[in-house]
Amino acid sequence: MRVKELIGNAGLFGGTQQVEIYFPEGSPDLILTSLTYELGWIFALLLSGILLLCIFRMFFILTNIKDHYGTLLISGGLAMFAMQVFINLGMSFGVLPIVSVSLPFISYGVSGTLLNSFIFGIVLSVYRKKDVIWTVQS
Repeated sequence: MRVKELIGNAGLFGGTQQVEIYFPEGSPDLILTSLTYELGWIFALLLSGILLLCIFRMFFILTNIKDHYGTLLISGGLAMFAMQVFINLGMSFGVLPIVSVSLPFISYGVSGTLLNSFIFGIVLSVYRKKDVIWTVQS
């Protein structure tokens, strides 16, 4: 109920009332709700658009890779990153139940940031070597 109250009071450029933000479930899980209330809907849509753009770019990279192992690496990373984004967006806007999934690169925490950095590093490494022809020597 608190999430829907904060989302309802958020304006285009920030909250309309002075409300103390407190989430008993933990702030990293609902960071987008807090940012939407503090900075407004334009910021929330811009941030969501950037994260969705990363997902679409990873999917575009996936379609250009011809190596089977590289395809598996990128599809696994894409699935992990996309599920984090979609679950957190759904939680923040009150569509999905609140579970402990942080927003990639926005919520604080070392393990989530490191995991997402590794995912992007693997995707970029596979994309960089997409044109290399591997030969097996006997």
